[in-house]
Formats: sequence, C-alpha cells, structure tokens
Amino acid sequence: MKEGQTDESFVTWFVDDFLPEHFPEAFNGVSRRALYQMHINGLKYARHFGFETREDQGQFLALMNDVGPDFWRFDGFKQAIERNDLSPKQRISLIYETVTGDQFSDALFGQDSLYWFPHQISPHPLGIE
Repeated sequence: MKEGQTDESFVTWFVDDFLPEHFPEAFNGVSRRALYQMHINGLKYARHFGFETREDQGQFLALMNDVGPDFWRFDGFKQAIERNDLSPKQRISLIYETVTGDQFSDALFGQDSLYWFPHQISPHPLGIE
C-alpha cells in the first residue's frame, strides 16, 4: 500500500492482495467486480470519518471486512470512531482496546450488508451515496 495511489489502484491492491491473505473466505462467491465496488464504497465511509491516508483507510476497510460494513453504527465502535479529538490511528487503537466481546458480537451479528452499497439505503444515515 502506497500513499499517492489512486482509489482504483488502492482498491485493486486491497481486493487482489490484502483480502485473500487476511480474509480468505470472507467473500466466497462474490465477484471481483462486486468486491471492487464494495471497497470503493468503503473508502467513502473512511473519508466521511476523516480517514485520509491509505494506511488509515486500509485499517478502516479491514474493520469493515472483519466486523461489518456498518460497524460504526454499533455501541463501542460508534463512540470510538466519532472521537474527532483523536487521530484515525488512535481511534482504531481505541476500538481494539475498548470494544467488549458483547459489543463485537452485536456488531457482527447485527450488521447490514447493504451498507456495502450505500446508494441502496435511503435515506442514508451519513448522507453517503
């Protein structure tokens, strides 16, 4: 992952290299085209929350894959991700340090996969299309 990459090249790297290594079974049966679009959309969420560097965006996308595309809606995650007084790296660390097992389970089992495609949610709670 390199700073200065276009969104397209970053997402291509993420889908082709990062996902198979770190989430090998997460998207069995999902086309590469759909994965690509899901992660282009994921960048919209990352930017909404102030994740601007590729490293920070990669961490955000990893959480979307690990927990769910709408992890930021759930207790524990919500409070950490909305802490604008902290840097993105500090907010990610806060999630790993403070989210309880029950909160993680609530987000994992309560996720709505439509959030990978924000244009399908109307009105979208963050105004993302």
